[in-house]
Amino acid sequence: MPTWLAESHLASAHSPHEKFYTGSADDTLYAMWIGVNDIGKKNIFIDSQTPGTSLTTFTDCVFTTFDRIYKNGGRKFVLMNVPPLELHPIYATPENKGVPPGTPDWPNKPSNLTEVSFKMYEYTTAVNEIFKFQVPFQQHVAKRYPGAKWAIYDVNSLFKDIHRNPQKYLNGTTPLDVLDFIHHCEAGAANLAQNFMDVINGESKFATYW
Repeated sequence: MPTWLAESHLASAHSPHEKFYTGSADDTLYAMWIGVNDIGKKNIFIDSQTPGTSLTTFTDCVFTTFDRIYKNGGRKFVLMNVPPLELHPIYATPENKGVPPGTPDWPNKPSNLTEVSFKMYEYTTAVNEIFKFQVPFQQHVAKRYPGAKWAIYDVNSLFKDIHRNPQKYLNGTTPLDVLDFIHHCEAGAANLAQNFMDVINGESKFATYW
């Protein structure tokens, strides 16, 4: 983001008399989707974050970044919430195909997969509840972003729906599964993108607008 903010004021590489960024507050939308790594198995989840920081440090960072975008002229924002990581194979319960301890990606994973999954559920739920209430509070009570328009893209609910009803979203291959235990499949990404278009068009059931 610092790089983008700096370069948005530079001249175009093709024409020194033209700006690199020619958009305006009316025709530019800024989306933010972070958090999977911040609250995950290498940071907050295993209590290895910087001392004195917490889940709210992460959520505050999101809005501090929006502050910088707003100061730079941004007025249309989409905040994408945290997906249901408790269903991800790295964090899932055994019945949801959670991978056992000893995998290369997490060699020292705790043996109690249920505890791992429930803890991640608590974290994702807490973060998303903060987002749910902080956006309207900052916009309409604190008046932090005068003139801005917001959408909260509920990626969490979308991915849960894909998990519960894969036949509605995926391409019919068997088994209905991810490519590996880290990344979702191409069809998942396509559904994420299609619903993003619905969000920005004001037509998504997975969005709340402010």
